Amino acid sequence: MPDGGADEALPARERAGGRGEAVSDAAVGSGLAALARQAVEAYAQGRIEDAIGAAKRMLERSPEEASAHFLLGALHAEIGLIPRAIEEIGRAVALAPDLDAARFQLGLLELHREAADRAREIWAPLMQRDEDDAYAWFARGLIELSEGRPPQCIAALRRGLERNDFDAALSDQMARVLAVVEGGGAGPVPLAGTPRARPGADPSAVRRALLARYQVPDAAD
Repeated sequence: MPDGGADEALPARERAGGRGEAVSDAAVGSGLAALARQAVEAYAQGRIEDAIGAAKRMLERSPEEASAHFLLGALHAEIGLIPRAIEEIGRAVALAPDLDAARFQLGLLELHREAADRAREIWAPLMQRDEDDAYAWFARGLIELSEGRPPQCIAALRRGLERNDFDAALSDQMARVLAVVEGGGAGPVPLAGTPRARPGADPSAVRRALLARYQVPDAAD
């Protein structure tokens, strides 16, 4: 599991308003905030089933709460249920398009299952942002990688790391990807289509790095 306190345990802790509060004001009023804390604390203690139960109770109370869908999706990713994770986090993004953390993680999961075109579509609103946005640079870098341009990927990821002052876990995740790409030598590291083998580079290593913040086996689909 990721290091740090309960608030650092899951991508879902990253706020339903992009970089704002953990859950919406309406959710706080209905007791969802307490359930969200229970879920994150259970996750931090390794009680994944309890965390999933708390997330599901959030959705029973408020089916339209984006943060609850994000939390449940992150927990599904944690245990390797990638299709379910994509479904839930996709719902979160549909309900709250400005939920940056969910949008970015959704794109990562699509890359993990080698759907680069879908990741590009999901990340389009992020990549249109200005030069100071870390999510924009991370998304651009990973798309460059998926298209076989490691040098451009490296440059973009470095810029994102320089600008990310709000999510240490995300920086760790992107630093892992950067280390894999920098250690791979020249040539493309495909994330989509037919893998092209080459000395010093393993596409599966990139996929593992993409999901480093989850305990997800590389073979998960």
